[in-house]
Parts: sequence; structure tokens; C-alpha cells
Amino acid sequence: MLEDKATEVKIDTFNLGARLGQCCGGMATLCFEPIGTRKRHLYLFGAGHVAKALVHVIATLDFEITWIDQRENEFPSQLPNSVEQLISDDPVGEVNFARENSYFLVMTHNHQLDFDLTRAILDRGDSAYFGVIGSSTKRKKFDMRLRQRGYSDNQLASMTSPIGISDIPGKRPEEIAISVAGELIAHYHQAELAEAKTKESRTQDDDLQHITQPKQA
Repeated sequence: MLEDKATEVKIDTFNLGARLGQCCGGMATLCFEPIGTRKRHLYLFGAGHVAKALVHVIATLDFEITWIDQRENEFPSQLPNSVEQLISDDPVGEVNFARENSYFLVMTHNHQLDFDLTRAILDRGDSAYFGVIGSSTKRKKFDMRLRQRGYSDNQLASMTSPIGISDIPGKRPEEIAISVAGELIAHYHQAELAEAKTKESRTQDDDLQHITQPKQA
């Protein structure tokens, strides 16, 4: 895995026999997870107080961040190395250029812009995670407007709003940032675990098929 610079979790099953210097027999399944090699991509729309606090937290994790806003003067003068600042007159149009299987966070200064971004991200249909900042009331209004425009329940279910860990009720930008970062961490760890279990199941199925496959005469 080191030689190949692998970025995905790998599960291997070993026979505990003489070849491995084991005499007890049996099987052992090991999970190998590369550390510090996988970079997820986050598109962060909006450069308000919460976004400013959030960027510095997310930048310490395995994320590359594209930070998008129309207002140049809202960006801080110094940014972490993993953050790319993008000043755009058309934030909605930037969604079309995003990488597949990316993370999206929408927290702009304008509810209509948030809604237009939401439609563009849902239209892509390939986000690893998609969250919109706001209250439960805002979520209900967005759901109603989206349904009126033909969006399905499955599409709406792919949007997380409100965002953040509900057990962290703080309203300060720093508290919200920690809450949202915690949700992202939980999301990608759960996704990796599900991926590892799927691969393990496939490996076991392949091994079983190999064992039960009749030998050719």
C-alpha cells in the first residue's frame, strides 16, 4: 500500500498457518487504513463569520477547500495552505466545475443565493455531503419551494439542513464551526466504514465462490 500510495481502506484475510509462522490455524481479518493520504474536497459558499471560523478548523483535517464568495473584501488576508480563495460573480455557475463526490457547504449572506446554489447542487446529484446553514423554518421553506419545482423526496433527503451536531447548541460562530466540523468528521468516518464493510463482503463472496467453484476435469 505504501509503494502504491494507496488512498483507500483495504481489508485482507489471512490463513494463520505455517506460511505465516502460525501453528494454531484459523483466520485473521485485518483492516489497513492509509493515514494522511486521502484528501476530500470541500466547496464552501459564503465568507461570513461562521465560514471564517469554519475554514480554520476544516483546514486542519484532510480537506482541500475551495472558498467561494462574490465579495473580495470579506476574505481574510491570510489563508491556510489547503484553502483556495475564489472570487466569483457567479457562485451558482461554479457548482458546474466542482469535482465529483465532493463536500458542499452553503452559508452565504443571501437566502435566495442559498436556494439557487441548493438547486444547482441537487441537480448535480453526485455530492458526498451537502449542507445548508439555517433554521428548521428555513429548511421547511426550501423543501416546499423545491417540491414545487419538481424535486423528489430522495433529492431533498440528500440535503442536510440545519447543519451541525444538535447536541452543541451554541450560537457563536466558533461554536457553530466546531459543530459543523464534527458533523463532517462523523460523516466521512461513517462513509469509510460502510465502504470497508462493502469491500469485505465482496472479498468474502469472491473467496466463497472460488472455494465452491468446481474444478475442471
